[in-house]
Amino acid sequence: MPVLKTRHGFAGVIAAVALTAATLIGASPADAAMTCTQSCYLDARAGAHTDFDRLVFDVGGSALPTVQAGISPTGEYAVGGSGDTKVVQIPGKSYLMLHTFFSRTTYDDGSRSYTTPTVLPVALPSLKGVQLLSDFEGYTDFGISLDNYTSYNFFTLTSPNRIVVDIYH
Repeated sequence: MPVLKTRHGFAGVIAAVALTAATLIGASPADAAMTCTQSCYLDARAGAHTDFDRLVFDVGGSALPTVQAGISPTGEYAVGGSGDTKVVQIPGKSYLMLHTFFSRTTYDDGSRSYTTPTVLPVALPSLKGVQLLSDFEGYTDFGISLDNYTSYNFFTLTSPNRIVVDIYH
């Protein structure tokens, strides 16, 4: 294979090799840039139902992340490993903290896969908003602001991959 010389030096050579590799295996350059070998968050959307509000996270990649959830009365969360804390930006009467493992908000090439705003206000009876709290080393956390609610349930769906959170009125 001939060596490609560019103004961008080593970075240009790496990009050319990646493009050539993608072409050799039959993928287009756009496909190579949008791959996700791990679970990648794509977006979040919410809707109201008679007895509950539903929050859905669309997830790309070959598998779903592992999900844990718990209620926080204050909305405080830890910032990285620094020991500092912050509070979820959208006010609520309580907060549902969603922790996922083996997940991220970027594609393999580092470009952002999660298209929803980092802080998303929602005006539903029990759901007031969702905020991306962190995405670090395969762990992704969301803070979900709640008004009055009786309980919640979360589950996953496949084809396409989704994480669903129901917040009951």
